[in-house]
Amino acid sequence: MSTIPKVSEEFIRYLEKTFPPRCIQPNTETDTQFMYAGKVELAQSIIKANRREDEDAEELSVEV
Repeated sequence: MSTIPKVSEEFIRYLEKTFPPRCIQPNTETDTQFMYAGKVELAQSIIKANRREDEDAEELSVEV
């Protein structure tokens, strides 16, 4: 597995605050809905990948 660049906890908090999953409002344009959904998906992917890297690093340090 390739490693990803380390992301700071501050940036993780920014992503979580700025792009939280939310319910779609009935009056929101379809393209706006899809654009926001894409941002949320990207933010969640970055957060999950970063946390997975942290867990992998912890496992390696425990095994040593």
